[in-house]
Amino acid sequence: MDLKRLSSAILGLPMVIIVLLLGNKYVIDVALSIVAIISLHEYYNAFSKYKPIKWIGYLACILIAFIQGYI
Repeated sequence: MDLKRLSSAILGLPMVIIVLLLGNKYVIDVALSIVAIISLHEYYNAFSKYKPIKWIGYLACILIAFIQGYI
């Protein structure tokens, strides 16, 4: 098993649990936005030869998390 993945899981899982248990709506929205941005960055790196318009994707990740709270 990869040591890097194991260490990130050991450190990341408690942080996720703490955010979900103790965080209010806005803290959870920010945390989900950060996860979405990191995921989108990895996606863009995987398909880098196609040259997507990155700023639109990053903006959408931020806006989706905050817009859903107002609807």
